Amino acid sequence: CSLQVSEVDNTEEARTLVQVAKYPPIGNRGISGQGMHTAYKSYGARHASEYAPWANANIIVCVSIESLEGLNNVEAIAAVEGIDMIAYGHSDLSAQLGIHLELEHPTFKAAVGRIVEACITHGKLARGSAETEAQIEEYWRLGCKVLNLPGNDVSTYLDGLKARANRAHARRKSIGVPSP
Repeated sequence: CSLQVSEVDNTEEARTLVQVAKYPPIGNRGISGQGMHTAYKSYGARHASEYAPWANANIIVCVSIESLEGLNNVEAIAAVEGIDMIAYGHSDLSAQLGIHLELEHPTFKAAVGRIVEACITHGKLARGSAETEAQIEEYWRLGCKVLNLPGNDVSTYLDGLKARANRAHARRKSIGVPSP
């Protein structure tokens, strides 16, 4: 499980996120009794008091760097206890850098490198956004531990249907059945 908040620009916002996302003693999130919304029994806990420590250890709190302010503060944001992962919004960040969606531009690559380095320095997960096979390899090598890959459930489903239809048409051709 994870919780991601976009456009975190400074340590105050990062600390506020930790306070609302993590249970005591790390944060100040309310347990709200033993209601269904806590779902603690789904995780093997007999009581909400067992769920809170589990959630603090296992629910990943991720911030997304999407502005120049966030980029300038990324080292301090990465130092905030309770922040587990840092991502970046490639569209917004590249636009803020004046190179909208030029993801191969040296300025963008330097920004991503700075974010990843801050994560490595402070023991956080770095999440990259890879658009191409080359970027997948590049971001793994850079130090990203998590990758956001292009597409969504609809495009993935459609890609699967297209591949299946192409295999069916190839099979039809291989057995000599003409196109309709």
